Amino acid sequence: FVEDGLDGRLQFAVVQQGAFEEQHTQGVWSPDAEQIAYVVDDLAIEVVNADGSDRRRVTLGEGEHSPAWSPDRMTIAFASNTSDGIFIIDADGENLRTVRKDVTDARALTFSPGGDELAFIGKVGDEVERLYVVRVDGDTLRPLLPGDLVVRDVAWAADGTIAYTTTNGLYVTILDNEESTQIELEVYSPAGLDINN
Repeated sequence: FVEDGLDGRLQFAVVQQGAFEEQHTQGVWSPDAEQIAYVVDDLAIEVVNADGSDRRRVTLGEGEHSPAWSPDRMTIAFASNTSDGIFIIDADGENLRTVRKDVTDARALTFSPGGDELAFIGKVGDEVERLYVVRVDGDTLRPLLPGDLVVRDVAWAADGTIAYTTTNGLYVTILDNEESTQIELEVYSPAGLDINN
């Protein structure tokens, strides 16, 4: 089950449970590497200890996906297909709370290093899909990029820098007092070839 990918997420797994096969996807390690949160059959988020013990469901099983651990490993943020929005729940499955209900197609959730904000890719209201940052209490939602960029993935570094990939390359955004500065990175393959283009 545990196969580490290059981006720190776990690779796809199929686990036999009795007479049924379950698909486990979108696995992500807790910050202390003691637990794994993952999506079961594209329906619910479960958590299991790294040794395979204490498997438990932490969401309702209504299309939840894109789990992201808080830096203190006490909570998990996730998106829902059936109850459009972004939510946070304690890692034991208690204390469900809504971050935003006006978000659709949310994915690639990641906590800020301090755990007080979330970055995500999604649509808010009638806007086109873009990269947003929102406080975990739902206040201060702000787009980081213009809507004409298709963002593929996002990661928030310990120094507060947000890295993301688009159809045009790899970028970082430096957040400073609600302002952001975008920098394009030159990325090269091991053979020294420019792979931005």
